[in-house]
Amino acid sequence: MQGTIIRWDNERGFGFVKEEITGTEIFIHISTLNIRNPAPEIGEKIEFETTFNEQKGKTEVKQATYLDKNRKHITPKIELTTPEIKLTIPKTKQYAPHRKQSKQNRPNQHHKEEKQPIWLWIVVGIIVIVIILGLY
Repeated sequence: MQGTIIRWDNERGFGFVKEEITGTEIFIHISTLNIRNPAPEIGEKIEFETTFNEQKGKTEVKQATYLDKNRKHITPKIELTTPEIKLTIPKTKQYAPHRKQSKQNRPNQHHKEEKQPIWLWIVVGIIVIVIILGLY
C-alpha cells in the first residue's frame, strides 16, 4: 500500500496516513518507520503494510518505508565548546492517582540501599564451589 502522511504529532510520535487508493486514514507510530530521524513531515509519501490491532479494533501501520529515496537519516552533531559537560535529563510526568501514598507509607527518601557489586557474588560462588568439590 502507498499513502501520504496527513497528520503528525512529533511530541507523541504518531500520526495518520491517508491510503492512496481508498482514502482511508490509518494510524502510524514512529517505531514503524524505517528512518525516524528527521521526524516525518506532512505530505511525505510512504509505502506501508498494515495490521489489525484487536485491542483497539482498528487497522494500523505495521511497517513503513519512505518513497523519497533521497531522504537520509540525520545524525545529530555534538559540539564541545568548553571542558565542562552538562547533562540535563528531562523530568517525566509520573501520574498515578490510584497509587497515592500516605507520609507513613512512603519510603525514607534519605536512606540509600547499599548494593553489593556483582564481582563479590561471583567470588563467593566460586569459593562455595571449591569447598563443595573439596568435600568430595
